[in-house]
Amino acid sequence: MKSNVISLLLGASIIGSAAPLAKLSNTPPNWVGILRCTFAGIALLILIFIQEKGAFSKVINRLSAPGISWLAFTGGVFGVDMFVWHKAIYNAGAGLSTVLGNTQVFYLTIVGLVVNKEKVRGQFWLALIVAIAGVYFLVGDIEVEGYPRYPFGVLCGLLTGVCYATFTYSLSRSKEKTKGLDPFGRLFIIMVGAAFTLWTLNAAEGIVHATSILPPHLPIESIGWLVALAILPQIGGWYL
Repeated sequence: MKSNVISLLLGASIIGSAAPLAKLSNTPPNWVGILRCTFAGIALLILIFIQEKGAFSKVINRLSAPGISWLAFTGGVFGVDMFVWHKAIYNAGAGLSTVLGNTQVFYLTIVGLVVNKEKVRGQFWLALIVAIAGVYFLVGDIEVEGYPRYPFGVLCGLLTGVCYATFTYSLSRSKEKTKGLDPFGRLFIIMVGAAFTLWTLNAAEGIVHATSILPPHLPIESIGWLVALAILPQIGGWYL
């Protein structure tokens, strides 16, 4: 029990480093999500290769059509989540975007009530009202110095919460459909789906092109921060 709590706290702390690492990379928000998922996918592929001793057929044999579909959908939702969250970071700040993203708990509760028919105590609704009020006061004025598109950033932060709640629910369903698959294999498929979704969304905005592998003139230190972002919160935090 104690080790589980330690793993939970450590995982939460590592995941919480995502926003600062994204900011430190000094990379356009559209590219952060793409490279974060792409680098994570490459790292996971290496981990799977080591774990299975090069026998990728073992991983493929454990997959089913429903399992792949759920994992691909989960990856797509996560891609949308990354798309709006990195816009929130650069338009409303790393701290606020993290808080707004955590409004996912509100939406997950609604899913639990509607889909899973869960019962909620009265104290929860009181806590929910206080939490919503806290978010409202934290957001503050619609104009903030240094963030000319602050309202847009707040909106993206709230959408992040919706997307992440959807992702969390979808992830739980995909786990049920892929019980024979190890966490690395499951996460790899999710990252492939997320990277593809992000490439598609950013291509639609005209930000990236089929021939673009990296943004132009990206410093080596930025790549280092992005690799850290992919390995620490993306893989390490989720695994814990």
